Amino acid sequence: MITIVACGESGIRAMENLNIHRYGDSNRLAIHLDKTMKILNRCDKNIYLGDCIEELLNSKGRMEISYHNEELIQRRVARYFLNTEIAIVVGTIKDERDSTLIESTCKLLSKMGILNLLMVSKEYNNDNLQDIIYKTSLKYLSESCSSIFEVEREKFEDNVIQLSNNFYELINFNGIFNLNVGDFYKIFNGGKNSYFAYATACGKDRGRKVVQEILRNKDMVRRLMTAGNILINITGNKSLGLHEIKNITELIYENINEEAGIVFGTLINEKYVEDIKLSLIVN
Repeated sequence: MITIVACGESGIRAMENLNIHRYGDSNRLAIHLDKTMKILNRCDKNIYLGDCIEELLNSKGRMEISYHNEELIQRRVARYFLNTEIAIVVGTIKDERDSTLIESTCKLLSKMGILNLLMVSKEYNNDNLQDIIYKTSLKYLSESCSSIFEVEREKFEDNVIQLSNNFYELINFNGIFNLNVGDFYKIFNGGKNSYFAYATACGKDRGRKVVQEILRNKDMVRRLMTAGNILINITGNKSLGLHEIKNITELIYENINEEAGIVFGTLINEKYVEDIKLSLIVN
């Protein structure tokens, strides 16, 4: 099972746009500190933790947030992850409360042995103090989660939707070459920053087109050349054959670090009538 964990208001709003809630074997949790927050009925559980925190002044006189009852938090939260294979934690950071909520959630998942992938962004603001808080938070978050996907705020909701649906397909659909959770552990470990991109193409020579489309992303090209690990996934309907898969992978291999660890899979999903989708995750 894949569980989407939305932390704080912005994370919850992003989760409300996901279309995977219609499937019975996915799980959606909203975790927040604001008891007055209005949440749409699109999540499986609404978990309030505002009564478990305390505010402290550090040596520099700045406010810090810490939890004073971790056992209570575990009792409230842990049972909702019993069948979870991968947790995708989503949230944006504007202050210490956001950072603490996200960090504690990732720590709990790590203690439970659950692969947890964090998609995070700085909340809209040009405030210098917020920049400091965000950059400091990333350091601690990297020590708490399996991997971090750091994205621009303007693209946050779209990236949450695409990454979540991508992992849902990876877990729940079979293919010619199947991936499992063990393969994901090979890619995501030690809090490394990860980068995700995808492209679709259809028509004649769609294999070459889909690779060309994804390589238009200059950030992806740069990261492929220096990546330590790369996950390659190709999705299509039953018309997706070995020859087409071979052509796509050969084109990708021309643009990657030869020493990178490669995890490769394909998925058969009949919703892709004429097109195919290529997804790459690198770190």
